[in-house]
Amino acid sequence: MKRNISFLVLLFLIGVSNVFSQSISITFGVVGLSTDTLSSVKVENLNQGTSLTLNGSDILSLTTVTDIKTITGDKGIQIVPNPMNNNGEIHFYSPNIGNTSITITDASGKIVIKQVDNLQVGNYSYSIVGLPSGIYFANIVGANFVYNTSIVSIGTGNQTISLKQINAVTETLVASKLKSFKSSSIVSMNYIIGDSLQFTGTCGTLTSTVKDVPISSGQISFVFYGSIKDQDSNICKTIIIGSQTWMAENLKVITYNDGIIIPNVTDGKTWDGLTTGAQCDYNNSISYTNIYGKLYNWYAVNSNKLCPSGWHVPNDSEWVILSTAVGGGSTSGGALKETDTTHWSYPNKGATNISGFTALPGGCRGIKNHDIVFQYIGILGNWWCNNENGVSYANSRLMDNSDSSLGAASYNYKSMGSSVRCLKN
Repeated sequence: MKRNISFLVLLFLIGVSNVFSQSISITFGVVGLSTDTLSSVKVENLNQGTSLTLNGSDILSLTTVTDIKTITGDKGIQIVPNPMNNNGEIHFYSPNIGNTSITITDASGKIVIKQVDNLQVGNYSYSIVGLPSGIYFANIVGANFVYNTSIVSIGTGNQTISLKQINAVTETLVASKLKSFKSSSIVSMNYIIGDSLQFTGTCGTLTSTVKDVPISSGQISFVFYGSIKDQDSNICKTIIIGSQTWMAENLKVITYNDGIIIPNVTDGKTWDGLTTGAQCDYNNSISYTNIYGKLYNWYAVNSNKLCPSGWHVPNDSEWVILSTAVGGGSTSGGALKETDTTHWSYPNKGATNISGFTALPGGCRGIKNHDIVFQYIGILGNWWCNNENGVSYANSRLMDNSDSSLGAASYNYKSMGSSVRCLKN
């Protein structure tokens, strides 16, 4: 008889394919608008050709199904120790909220003990006491998930069989620092890990699109940009971040806001000797300007006419407000930098652009080996502050490809060529 039981157990362990279903929860937020109202979100599965539309306050539940031959450790369920002697524990993860049944059966299929609990999302531990010597099977069925595994007991069976919850570590959704919404309903969608999803958020007449391949729960943030026409009739993107409205691209004007032309100075020695405003293209090539904007000396900044009417070059304190609005500390630069390495050189550390600020590495025009040269394109972004530091120096804010912070520099020569971002008055 023992041989038959062992043979059946072996067949079970080899032949059973367990279905592990889990849910990925997606909430939606808004960046760049003064309103919290997101009208709707359209979700398109670009691999499966399916789609659905939610209210902006809904939670999207992506139901994923995976075929699992053996589930151990952090893959879903674990029995410790196994074999057990009179006492043991079941550890498992509940990916969804709802009633969950934990059933233990013997090798013949007879239920030994069963318990049903209403569980939240999180990790759970149950104690098992009193299983006599033999082979058993644990079956856990919850809200859209199922776990199966085997238990080997070498116990004496002298204790009453019991199953009791002993530990629970539940997960709590953390509110985003960006604008987000309370849930009104949960909308489910079938999903296979690796599928590419396209999310289109609508707010009034505005739309914003995000593509993502979700692998865990989180928030999709839609960035909505405004716009302004500068004094040269360039249409510039703007973004609301916290209490401030910033340009979401570097300035590229060639005139002051009173119509006076800003001299384009190409010669390095001439540039270095100036005490009046000037502008230039990086490497004196206009091909850089559409992406990275112009470089200006501090004298152009100090004219107080460089930005469009109603806007200004921010001072250092206003950069601090921006940094605080995106989380501050060592990660604020990452929240401001454009993602990927299209314009930033590798590794573009910490870049998320979660703010929509889209900081770009426009380099600078400065002193190197006693010459005035263009340098650090793709590596460094350096933006003037409207603060001087003595006769020869002025402040700036900087970000680079190898750091995720927002740096500060107090001793930039006023003759340096740097980028400019404008802030609304």
